[in-house]
Amino acid sequence: MANTVVNDLILPKFWPLVTQHERNMVFYGGAGSGKSFNVAQWLAVKLSTESPHCFLFVRKVKDKIRHSMLAQFIGNLKALGLWRFWRQRDLELTCLSNGNTIYGVGMDDHEKLKSITAQDGGSPTGAWVEEANQITRNDSDQIHLRLRGERPHPHQCYYSLNPVSAASWIKNDLCDRPGVDTYVNKSTYRDNPRIGDAAIKFIEGLRKTNPGMSKVYADGDWGSLEGQIYTTFTTCAARPEHPERTIFGLDFGFGAPLALVRGEFYMGTWYWSSLIYETDLTDDLLKARLSQLGISPNDRIIPDSEDPMRIQTLRNNGYYVSPAAKGPGSVNAGIATMSGQKHCIVCDLSDVTENPIMKEVSGYVWDKKENGDIGKERPADSPNHALDAMRYAIVDTISEGSFSLF
Repeated sequence: MANTVVNDLILPKFWPLVTQHERNMVFYGGAGSGKSFNVAQWLAVKLSTESPHCFLFVRKVKDKIRHSMLAQFIGNLKALGLWRFWRQRDLELTCLSNGNTIYGVGMDDHEKLKSITAQDGGSPTGAWVEEANQITRNDSDQIHLRLRGERPHPHQCYYSLNPVSAASWIKNDLCDRPGVDTYVNKSTYRDNPRIGDAAIKFIEGLRKTNPGMSKVYADGDWGSLEGQIYTTFTTCAARPEHPERTIFGLDFGFGAPLALVRGEFYMGTWYWSSLIYETDLTDDLLKARLSQLGISPNDRIIPDSEDPMRIQTLRNNGYYVSPAAKGPGSVNAGIATMSGQKHCIVCDLSDVTENPIMKEVSGYVWDKKENGDIGKERPADSPNHALDAMRYAIVDTISEGSFSLF
């Protein structure tokens, strides 16, 4: 069965799923490459024919497992005529022919991970982590701590992901410094002859509509992008205890995220915290969130000036709101002002890529000219809600003349 799958079903790019036995198996790349599907396909065969196994299917959030990993795995079992040998109970699967088990585990519940044992009383034998860029290095270590004990087959952890940020620990710790126990496989849609023309057209279309995304999703490259606008941002774990100045920047949104950031200036550096980054926030919900965050009427909020009704609503609710000045050239002038300052993003250092500001920074690039060269006339169209909020706050604060950076 395994040889048949390799020869007839698994794409040649992913044959190392069968031939490689390293503990860390990293499959990253662009959209439509087939990496997740082929991992699911191989595991459908492996866990139906090879035992004993107790496998973990892992995502950052448990609720997402059913409609992604389990759906692909069960779909492959059905296509291979193997589903009749399996039984499902919620996020647990059991192979009736060999006793193998699969448990869906979210890293939002570490205690569940600690309690899992195989039917023979041993520890889990392997794991598949989907959207692995969303888990932290600590999450990964927790998984590997469970893959222990003597087993007839090597312990393996399969990571599948899109390379959305060069700040990812997977890039830095696994892909850039692969050890003797790590295998790395990069793929793009070009490695998948089964992808349809419509999908190819959309992926290639990103080169014009969203150059930042195309490098990741079309070319499968890490999100450290050519023409990146902000290249000197650093990260830190804590805010300054006694900042010299505190400001708040706000970028309105509803269908797109509304972003509220806090900037605290201390000894020549702006320390930024992402406070709100959410869609579908009505004025009433925003008022409640501001109250929960402890923002007082004396705190100055600097929003986008293009939504006067929402600005007035905030004022009516008692907040000190001072809209940012906007006009021709204001975006590039603001970028220049931002680039002239030192910025540190306050975030969980074990999971930098989950911070909304750092996510935007990694994809915020200058638009390309018609000849393909990088220009600096305007930013490419990509998510920039938190970055815009920061720009409003910085530019307005510095230009008001009452605040000196030196």
